[in-house]
Amino acid sequence: MISQDNEKRYISKYIFTGNLYKKYRTYASYLNTLNITKDTKEWRLKHIRGFLYYLEENNIKLKNLKPQDVYNYMKSILNLKARTREHRAICIRFFLNWLNDNKIISYNGSTILPKIKCNKHENIVTYYSDEEITKILNSINAKEINGKRDLAILLLFVRFGLRQRDIMMLKLEDIKWNDNKIIIVQCKNKIINNYPMTEEIRYALLDYLKNERPESSLSYVFLKDSNNIYNDHFYYNLVNKYLKKANIVLTNKHHGTNIFRHSIATSIINDGYSIYVVSSILGHKN
Repeated sequence: MISQDNEKRYISKYIFTGNLYKKYRTYASYLNTLNITKDTKEWRLKHIRGFLYYLEENNIKLKNLKPQDVYNYMKSILNLKARTREHRAICIRFFLNWLNDNKIISYNGSTILPKIKCNKHENIVTYYSDEEITKILNSINAKEINGKRDLAILLLFVRFGLRQRDIMMLKLEDIKWNDNKIIIVQCKNKIINNYPMTEEIRYALLDYLKNERPESSLSYVFLKDSNNIYNDHFYYNLVNKYLKKANIVLTNKHHGTNIFRHSIATSIINDGYSIYVVSSILGHKN
């Protein structure tokens, strides 16, 4: 069983009442049914109490809990040590999964708080808001050298959440102009996804293909020169170039190309769609 002395000690620091306390007690009872050690149970509850205290202070009910609320909480503890933040994220992830299993929320913790490695010592949660995405796109000048290429690539990242390997391997025949769609066979899992080609993306691709793409017998869309495609480092550096140009704050944030996939997932779930919709759009197997 959970130590009453420890429980009193933690609850005296993080005071929450009403339905939050009831859910906390129900979750504590659930942890007692798991095949985990007493210390692990108390460790999980310790970190959940801090999270619930934040919800109480901000008048947020669990049934109304949105991914944005979780991210706001994670931002509020940036003053804590990286290891503590990692532990807090792990425990909240388990708690959100439990809430999802009990149909209290419509998303699971593994999607909201995935483990994103920035180095061997720290794990961070990263997403960029719609406002930040707009700033990134607005920082691209299509009239500059390679600006048309950069805009087309960034649009595929931010609108579709494509992996950089899928953009690297995108071919001319994958773009179905008459049907207004782009067909992607994902390199990672071979899942086939059809993406609607909006006017924004259609124009950007046409502008690049007509005015900047090197002449070549290769069918890949994005070419370094007539005989070569860009490598992984190019896409990583391209994203970072425009993150900096848009004055996006990168402190405590991951800034690889996958940030846009996570940002899209966050936006979709905040709009009320289920994790299954997110998986379908981003092309996950499960």
